[in-house]
Amino acid sequence: MAGNAACLASTEKGVAVLIRSLFLALGTFFTPRMMWLTLKPILLIGVIWAVVIFFIWEAALLFILQLMTESTLGTWLNDAVSQTSLQEWRAVMAPLLLMVCLIPLIGISLLIYISITTVPHVIDHLSRRSRFQHLLSHEEGGLVKSLWETVKVTLIALILLVLSFPLWWFPPMVAVIPPLIWGWLTMRLMSFDVLADHASHSERLVLMSRCRKSLWVMGILCGLMGALPTFFWAGSVLTFVFFPIVSIFVLWIYSCVFIFSSLWFAYYLLQELQDLRLSQGIQIHA
Repeated sequence: MAGNAACLASTEKGVAVLIRSLFLALGTFFTPRMMWLTLKPILLIGVIWAVVIFFIWEAALLFILQLMTESTLGTWLNDAVSQTSLQEWRAVMAPLLLMVCLIPLIGISLLIYISITTVPHVIDHLSRRSRFQHLLSHEEGGLVKSLWETVKVTLIALILLVLSFPLWWFPPMVAVIPPLIWGWLTMRLMSFDVLADHASHSERLVLMSRCRKSLWVMGILCGLMGALPTFFWAGSVLTFVFFPIVSIFVLWIYSCVFIFSSLWFAYYLLQELQDLRLSQGIQIHA
């Protein structure tokens, strides 16, 4: 009984921290500095992808049309569409396939850019202006480790996206698989970057183990938010015509989701790190 009560109390505390960090992240997100950070990545990533899409669009469409008519995969897709209620999408299947291939690449490139360049600014902002300003830093992360973690988990996510791609064409799966993969990727990247400069290696392991369920919930919710632009892109045939322009707006939506995710993970994990050190009798103030 005592063990169950302690477990229940720990769960309630974890949920309270999770919800409190959510509202703190929302409050911080709608500040001028954070709004600027949502626009800043578009200046680079948005322009790069707009130029890339402009030059590859027609050639990529021709390649996909050839693939659909001459390959086994194209035959399988045509048969799959014929057996579902998506026959009306047959005329725009080629641009839809191209968009489905580009969306993860655009989103992942933006997530990597934000993870490497923007999340440190978010953490610095919280460290200077919040309850965590006196939290001691171990500085065991570093740019090299951050880049390695980013490359590693991104490759795993890309492999999972490619392997699961055939399942996306079954209506329930397209709303389940991508958010799960996005959620895992977001959880791994944000958790590592938030703790990189403040937690030791052993503290990171403890927190990732103790907070695993909460981090998965946060990651999946952020993954669902990250999937919203996908449905926006696929919601109208006009998005095919204005894809380069629409992509800039959707990039901003992605950027907002990722910046908010970094704030939520930062508030949650820094609070958990502070509580961990208190429970171990470790000094938390400089």
